[in-house]
Amino acid sequence: MTLFNEINCRKIHGEKNVFRGFFTNPIFYGIWIVTFVVQILLVQYGSFAFSCVPLTLEQWMWCLLFGVTVLLWNQLVNLIPVTRHMPKWGAGEVYEQTLPADLGPEGQPRQASSLTKGQILWLRGITRLQTQIAVVDAFYQPPLPNHPLLTMIPKTST
Repeated sequence: MTLFNEINCRKIHGEKNVFRGFFTNPIFYGIWIVTFVVQILLVQYGSFAFSCVPLTLEQWMWCLLFGVTVLLWNQLVNLIPVTRHMPKWGAGEVYEQTLPADLGPEGQPRQASSLTKGQILWLRGITRLQTQIAVVDAFYQPPLPNHPLLTMIPKTST
């Protein structure tokens, strides 16, 4: 069921065809196939290491049937109409937010500088991480010998 839900999770904005563009992402389908094969190998041959019993062909077919029902369930959920009170988050909208780096020499936006909401959120997250790393790095810097705060501390003789 998890493997088939991974396919559903590729389209999260009520899109009907979850297989559209499936083979345009070789990393996704490569990991999906490897996970599928490893899962079969672990169940069939990992009895000692994982304390499991190999399944029969009929049991594997039942597993496959239950897994495919996840795809069908997603289609049923997508039939539920979205009311006006429910926001459509990032349903393919493109936001015309331009960053200073996206401006050309005349201050005009460069070609392909519009970002999707997901890209904007990703950039914000990366920027926050960079800022937090810079703050942590600042605390690891050795203090300056002639810093005004250090001159206020009385020196004790030991």
